[in-house]
Amino acid sequence: MTAPAPMPGHVAIVDGVLAETVSVWDAGFTLGDGIFETIAVRDGRLIAADAHFDRLERAAAALGFQRPGKDVWLRDFETLCAAAPSAARGEVVLRLQITSGPYGQSSTRVLMLRPVGARELTRRGGLHLHVIRNSRGIEGGLGTFKTTSWIVSAVARRTHPAGADPAFEGLFVSESGEVLEGTSTAIVARFSSTLVLPPLDGRILESTVRARLIRVAESAGLRVEVKPLSLARLSAADDVLALNALLPVAQCHTLDGASLRQSDLAAGLCVLLAGD
Repeated sequence: MTAPAPMPGHVAIVDGVLAETVSVWDAGFTLGDGIFETIAVRDGRLIAADAHFDRLERAAAALGFQRPGKDVWLRDFETLCAAAPSAARGEVVLRLQITSGPYGQSSTRVLMLRPVGARELTRRGGLHLHVIRNSRGIEGGLGTFKTTSWIVSAVARRTHPAGADPAFEGLFVSESGEVLEGTSTAIVARFSSTLVLPPLDGRILESTVRARLIRVAESAGLRVEVKPLSLARLSAADDVLALNALLPVAQCHTLDGASLRQSDLAAGLCVLLAGD
C-alpha cells in the first residue's frame, strides 16, 4: 500500500529526525498510551509555551513517561523550522506528544506542525454546546492530564446528531448536573462582573488558557470565583465562554439549542490575552 502524500504545511519530527511515520507497535497507537500538548504558534513564536511545557512535564512525571525537557522540544522545533521554514510562517499549530514506545517498553517523542484548519477558524466565531451525560463511567480519573486516549470526546462528537457541525462542542456534565468541561475546551460563565470557573478537583483538565484568563480578567476589574457550577445556573449566565489554546476564547451561542445570553466579552478577552 502506498503511503499518502504529506498534506501541505504538515511536517513532523520523530525522536529528533524529520519523519512522518511511527511504528504500528508503538503503544501510543495500540493502547493510546501517551500524553500531548497543543501550542499555538504565530510567525515562529510559541504562545504561552512555558505553561504547556510545565503541564507536559507534570503529566510525564505523574504517569511515568520519559521527560525530554523543554530544551529538547525547542531543539526539535528549531530543526523542523530549519528543514521546512515555510511551515512555521503565519499562524500554525504545534503538537508535542510522548508515548511509551514500541510494545510500551521505551519512549517515542513526536513534534508535529500544521496550519490552523478551517474548522478551527470557524469555531472562533462561536460554539454550540450540547450536554453529554454518563459518558465517563466514573467521575474523576485522569482528567488533570492531557492523554492521547481521547476516545470519549471523539465519540461524543461523532455519535451526536449535531456532531458534524464545526461549531459543535460537547459539554460534560456530572450525574448531579454539575458542569465539568467541554469535549475540547474549558468552560467559564459570567454573572454580572464575576467569572465563575469549575473547580480543579481532578475531574477536569487544568487549561493553560484558564490560568492566563484569570490573570487578565482580574487586571481588567472582573472578579473570579472558582466553585461548582450547575447546568441550570450556566443556562442563566450573562456569558458562557469556551477556552483552549487555539480559540483562545470563544462565545457559546446556544446550549442544547436554546439561546444563551452574550456580549462582546469574548472578543475583549482575546485582545487582553494577545497582550499577556
